[in-house]
Amino acid sequence: MDCFYAQVERKRLGLSPEVPLCVFQWDSVLAVSYEARAFGIKRGEAPKEVKVKCPDCVLVHVETVDVHGNRTNVSELDISAEAACARASNTVCLDRYRQESELIFRILSRFADCVERCSIDEAFIELTDIVDDFDEAIRLTQRIRECIYSELGYTMQAQRTNRTNCTAIPWSETRALLAKIQIARVRGLGGKFGAELQRRFHVETLADLSCLSLSALRDAYEPSTAEWLFWLARGYDPSRVEPRDCPRSLLAAKSFAPIENWVEAQRILTLLAARLDYRIEQDTKKHHRRPRTLCISFTCSANGMQGDRFHHMSRSGVFPASTKETRVNAIAASTEKLLRSARSGFRFPCTRFMLEATNFQAVAIGANSIRHYLGMQAKRSHKTQPFDAQSAESECQSGTIRDRAAVAAGFTSQQIATGPENIAIVCTTNSIAGASSVFDVAPWKRQCVGESRTPRSPCITSYFSQPRRPETR
Repeated sequence: MDCFYAQVERKRLGLSPEVPLCVFQWDSVLAVSYEARAFGIKRGEAPKEVKVKCPDCVLVHVETVDVHGNRTNVSELDISAEAACARASNTVCLDRYRQESELIFRILSRFADCVERCSIDEAFIELTDIVDDFDEAIRLTQRIRECIYSELGYTMQAQRTNRTNCTAIPWSETRALLAKIQIARVRGLGGKFGAELQRRFHVETLADLSCLSLSALRDAYEPSTAEWLFWLARGYDPSRVEPRDCPRSLLAAKSFAPIENWVEAQRILTLLAARLDYRIEQDTKKHHRRPRTLCISFTCSANGMQGDRFHHMSRSGVFPASTKETRVNAIAASTEKLLRSARSGFRFPCTRFMLEATNFQAVAIGANSIRHYLGMQAKRSHKTQPFDAQSAESECQSGTIRDRAAVAAGFTSQQIATGPENIAIVCTTNSIAGASSVFDVAPWKRQCVGESRTPRSPCITSYFSQPRRPETR
C-alpha cells in the first residue's frame, strides 16, 4: 500500500489528496505522504523539522492507549508537554490501521486463494494457477487495485520499482533491473547480515553480487545460505508463496528514556502486558488459537549503570497459564522473571522493552470447546434419573424403554411398531447396564486414549461388548 498509515489518517480526517500529511510517533515520523515528500520530508525526522520544511503539513500522531485500555489522541498541538506526559504512561496503538488492513486482505482473498501476509500493508499473491500469461496477470492485478480503490479509497502499488502502475518483469529483463538495486533494499539483506555481506565482498548492488561464484559464497557461508545468495542475485527465489492470513507473532513494544530501577521497569512491563493481552484476546476470537511462547526483547546498557553503549538481547519462556482476570499480571511477572534470570544479561539502564507472543496452538471453539463440553455434561447429569434393575426390566418388557430408545436413535413410528432387532438390543443393554456395575465404560474409554468409538448401528451395545485389555488402542 502507498504510505498506508498516511492514507488511513487522510481518509479518517476527510482531508483533500493535495494536503501534505505525516504520521508520527512521539518524536519520529512514521509515514510521509507523496505530497509531503515533495518538500524533502523523510521518515525518521522530528516533527519540528517537518514544520520547518513544510509549515502547512498536517501532523497526526498515532493513537495511544494506557494500561486500562483508555485511548487518547496526541494532536499536532501536543508535540511538547502533553505528548511527553502521555509517552510516559501510554503505549502506541495501531488498531485503526490493522482494521483497515483486514478489509484490504479480504478483497485480496476474493481474487486468489494463495495470499501470504508479510506485514500490515504488504503481501505476496500467487497467480500461477489463476492466469495463463503475463498480460492476464497484469489485467488481474489492475482489477485488484481498482477494487481496493473503489471500495476503500486506498491506492496501492504492484511493487516498489514502479510506484505509478503495475509492472511486469520478463525474465530477459531481470539482470538489467537487478543491476540498479542496492543490497540493503533486498528482502532479507537489509540488516546486519546484508551489511556484513557488503563488507566481506565489497558489493553494493545485486549485479555486483551476481559476479561472485558459488564456490566463493560456500567458502564464506553455509551451503544453503550460499545457494540462496547465488540464485537471489540472478533474480530467482525458490521459496513458495505460502497462504497465511494471520500474523506469526503478536507484539507490544515501547521505547523510553533510560530507566534505572525495577519499579519503573515493572510499570512499563505491566503496560505492555495489558496491551499484549488485548491483542491476544482479539486474535483468539478471529483465529481460534493461543500462544505457547512468551519472548521479551530489551535494549540495555552493555557496561552497567555508567555505560553509554547499549546492546539488544532477547529471552523466551513458556507463556503463563492463568485466568482472564489475572492474565495481565501473569504476563508481566513472567517477563520480569525472564529479565531477572542470571542468563538474561539484563542490566540497568534500559531504554526499550518488546513483548512477543508466538508459537501458536489451535484451540477448540463452539461445539468443540471445553466450556461447551462441560456444559453438556452438566445438562446430561441433570437429566439423568436413577432407576433400579427391577424397574428397568419391567419397563423393558412393557416396551417403554424400547420405544424411548428407538425414538432417540431416530427410528420412525413404523419401525418402532415392527420392532427391529437393534431396538431390542438397545432395550437389553439398558436393562443389563442398570442391573450391574461391571459394565463400566469409563476404563475402556481411557484405554483408548480418550477416543470414542462410533457404533455401526444406532445403538450403544458396542461400548459394552469391548474387551477390557490394556493393549486396546
